[in-house]
Amino acid sequence: MTSEEILNLELMDVDLDNGTVYIKASKNLNRRTLELTPKQMIPIKSYIDEIRPEMLMCQTNKLLLNKLGKPI
Repeated sequence: MTSEEILNLELMDVDLDNGTVYIKASKNLNRRTLELTPKQMIPIKSYIDEIRPEMLMCQTNKLLLNKLGKPI
């Protein structure tokens, strides 16, 4: 994944039930779905369920937040 693709991830792009992450198309790359390993799913689930809600300072669907709780 490129850094641009990582920054464009939204909550709905992560499907923990199926263990996948949907990557939207960028200028140079096509859209695709990546499979997560169990070692990747546990920290992502922890971030989404516990850490992100505590950090969130504004309404956003972006997956990643900066230290001020706003989308990167």
